Amino acid sequence: MNSYSQLAPRNRPLKVETFYNRMIDKSVHLKMEDWLQLKDIIQCSLYISMQSLVIHVVLRLTAI
Repeated sequence: MNSYSQLAPRNRPLKVETFYNRMIDKSVHLKMEDWLQLKDIIQCSLYISMQSLVIHVVLRLTAI
């Protein structure tokens, strides 16, 4: 995997738009399995955070 510094041109400062465009171009080349795995990880973390939020609210309501 390339580091961020390799994406930047050496002789001039890097514009933010150019940087993100290059990052997007690089990310398109990821395999579909990687995207699916990333999607699963995000869904699991959202589910866990929602569960902890519900538990927190229930504990607050029962404490009142």
